[in-house]
Amino acid sequence: MNLDLALFLLPGLVIGLTLHECSHALAAALLGDRCAARQGRISLNPFRHLSFWGTLALFVLGFGWGKPVPVNLYNFRHPKRDFLLTSLAGPAANLLLCAVSLGLVYLNFPWWIDSQLRMIFLINAMLAVFNLVPIPPLDGSRIWPCVIPGMKPVATGKWSLIWMIVLVYILMSGKISGIIHPVLESAIQLLPHRTPLQQPRPEGFPLELVAPQDVQAWYWSYPENSPDPNQFELVFRSEESFPPDSLLTFLRGNLQRQGWTQRKSDVVNPDSSAPPGWTIEADDNDIPFYSLQETWFKKERGLVLVDLSHYFVNPNKPSTLAVELELFTPATIEYQSFINP
Repeated sequence: MNLDLALFLLPGLVIGLTLHECSHALAAALLGDRCAARQGRISLNPFRHLSFWGTLALFVLGFGWGKPVPVNLYNFRHPKRDFLLTSLAGPAANLLLCAVSLGLVYLNFPWWIDSQLRMIFLINAMLAVFNLVPIPPLDGSRIWPCVIPGMKPVATGKWSLIWMIVLVYILMSGKISGIIHPVLESAIQLLPHRTPLQQPRPEGFPLELVAPQDVQAWYWSYPENSPDPNQFELVFRSEESFPPDSLLTFLRGNLQRQGWTQRKSDVVNPDSSAPPGWTIEADDNDIPFYSLQETWFKKERGLVLVDLSHYFVNPNKPSTLAVELELFTPATIEYQSFINP
């Protein structure tokens, strides 16, 4: 994982892990075991809960963990029941944080606050579900023995280091994606669209790059920082199911009406499950998405590169489609490379 992305994820993970571990300690104390309380773990100070290796793992594996809360189940009045409630307290705290952050997202804060709230929501949704996996030191290794008849709950084990190696292997190999991706898909569907950054279309923006009226759009132009005074980009989003036929029809029809000609795409389709022209890729978080690039050309204007990214877990369900169009006029290097390959 690159450093910028890890630093962007860090606040949400720190908040989630702190509340998660603090809830374990508080629940244990309320039910009769004050081992964690005596160690100062009933605290919202992140440094009391963060693990060095767990934090480092965020930058290497894209996921992390905190220091386990010590629990002595023999201090409980009802060992099995109280141990179960203590173990459930962490994931329950993450779900509560999910509910709070999701509610705040709908209040339309500025984009930099909104981005962190969305990330807190998604990270805590993953933490809540991820911790139900029955592998030590995750909470699932304590929860399921309390639920399944005939199994005995155990707070500590001599095989902890071995299980930690197994957990790291699962994270590094991507085998956990079968659990994480469905959670992300469901969580993302609950989030509202972002408020458009710039709408309606700015004055002077080329008619070739116009979004449909019923979708949100983000318009950018780069006259100051680009050697080309006529470079533009448009991103718009739709909840249309894949493949986004009506959106593509609108996009292509709009370019044709303005006198543009489509050049044959050189995109190779390596997966037979993807429609012609589309490829299946994965981003830095191993989340799969379909991508499509088209090139349109108009002699007196330049060329347009059309990049479409469609994120999905189940391609038969609606999900977000991002379309980026960038106009390169004869002054740009990209234009020259296209004309003289």
